[in-house]
Amino acid sequence: MLIRILSDNPGPTFTRNLDKKFSDTAKELLRSGRDGSVRQLLMETLDAFENTKADDEGLRAIIEMWKKEKAKAYKAYGGIPEATSRALNAPAFSPPAFNPQAQQEYFNRSHVNRKMPNPVELANRLEEARTSAKLLEQVVACTPPAEVLNNDLIKEFSDRCLSASRSIQGYMSSDPTPDNDTMESLIDTNEQLQRSLNQHQRAILQAKKHMGINSSSAASPVRSAR
Repeated sequence: MLIRILSDNPGPTFTRNLDKKFSDTAKELLRSGRDGSVRQLLMETLDAFENTKADDEGLRAIIEMWKKEKAKAYKAYGGIPEATSRALNAPAFSPPAFNPQAQQEYFNRSHVNRKMPNPVELANRLEEARTSAKLLEQVVACTPPAEVLNNDLIKEFSDRCLSASRSIQGYMSSDPTPDNDTMESLIDTNEQLQRSLNQHQRAILQAKKHMGINSSSAASPVRSAR
């Protein structure tokens, strides 16, 4: 997911570093990876690169690798019918209406969706939400206070986490009500998102203290997922 984000911003200044060794490593992960969720996210990312980044010279090697491996990967991991492959041709957690002109992750947009997705899509969305929460925590922890307020990557992940939390809260109040196991997963994931968002807000507060920003006009309100 992080590689996909960086391929958009900063874009070619990042992707020009993805050499053949990187492509070979991705191929090995695709063939031999033991974690199904990692493999699925990798396949979705490679599909997104093929469909939206064909003109990026830095991604040429990995796109060519994917074109050769794609059919074997789908066959080896269960095969995906045409109707379902549309979802995989979009990045992770795209909305049901596939739009190749709007290729971006599901939680990279602000929205509230109270319609419960199908079980496979829901599992994918929850996995992306948890990954976004972990990445937000890691980026915040590694960023010096003086850089927190203007760090684009922190803003990117905080926006994703906020959007994810809003969507998950919508799923929790959907009709029909989710079963007990699903509700537990929704609650656990939302709690993880909230922890990450709280850590982000604390980092913002510490950054403002560090920079001597104390006036009410300079302070931004704490965002809420509710």
